[in-house]
Amino acid sequence: MERRSRSLESAAHPAAGVAAIHAADQLWVKAYNAGDADTVAGRYDEHEVLLPPGAPAASGRAATRAFLAKDIASSAKEGLTFSPGPKPDRGVCGDLGWASGTYMVKDKAGYVVDAGKYLSVSRKKGGKWLYVRDTWNSDGARAAAAARCGAEEIAQSAKAQSRQRRRDCRLRRYSLQSKAPHGLGRDVRRRDKGF
Repeated sequence: MERRSRSLESAAHPAAGVAAIHAADQLWVKAYNAGDADTVAGRYDEHEVLLPPGAPAASGRAATRAFLAKDIASSAKEGLTFSPGPKPDRGVCGDLGWASGTYMVKDKAGYVVDAGKYLSVSRKKGGKWLYVRDTWNSDGARAAAAARCGAEEIAQSAKAQSRQRRRDCRLRRYSLQSKAPHGLGRDVRRRDKGF
């Protein structure tokens, strides 16, 4: 009987831990989107390591707060919001837990400008689940470029490339016409214009 109650107790403990990690993740998202860097940094252990993509690791709560404060301010300025994917995975073993899943970053108009995946490892300390490792990465170069440059700059670049292709086509056509035997170039141009 005692053995049975121990197994029920250990089975209930991971479920409670998973629910607590889910709640901690939701608090992180809410604080991030509200621009509250102090609350976000408070979700990290004082000796944790943040492993952001394309940047050096931030070790310790102070370094993590500095990195996240800058990131949160940049997102707020650009009108970006962060949201986790629909079905994150979570698990608990003793006082260690983990969460992984997908995320999306949307602009003011609701368009997705970045999407990717994340993995965080948490430790239960003083009754709270705190991140001890946290990392994420984008799913693609286009999404990363949109996050860095902004969707408008990418659209402008695509328009500029399209204009350049049209100019190149006109130059090739002119070059072919100028190499044609005398008089043929005018006829070709007249046919192109519908004469």
